[in-house]
Amino acid sequence: LFGVGRAGRLERIEEPHVNEHGQLVGSVRVLRRLGQLLFYAFASGLQYKLHENVSTPQLYQLLAWQHWYRRISSVNTKYANANAALLSRVLRALSSKQATTFYIGHDSNLDGLA
Repeated sequence: LFGVGRAGRLERIEEPHVNEHGQLVGSVRVLRRLGQLLFYAFASGLQYKLHENVSTPQLYQLLAWQHWYRRISSVNTKYANANAALLSRVLRALSSKQATTFYIGHDSNLDGLA
C-alpha cells in the first residue's frame, strides 16, 4: 500500500509482545497508529497523501488493528475500576423509566465498561 519508510520494512519490526512495562509493543503499534491516523484524517475530510492508495475496506482493516490493540491493552481491571461509578450510573439510568440520559465519555470509558 505505502512502500518502505525510514523505519524499514514492517516485517523487520519486532513481533508483537508485552514489554517489561506491561505495554504491547512491536509491529502492532505501527499498524495501530497508521490505521488510527488514516481513519481520523479520512473522517475529518482532510487530504492526506496516504489516502490515495487506500480503499475504504482497506482503511477499515487497518483501523481494526486499533480496536484489537485497545482490546488487549485497555480492557482490564484498571479501567474497570476507574469506570465503576459510570457503570453504576448507566445501569441505574437503564432501569429507570425517566427520559433518555446521555453519557459522554472517551475510549477509556468504553474500555472500562467492556
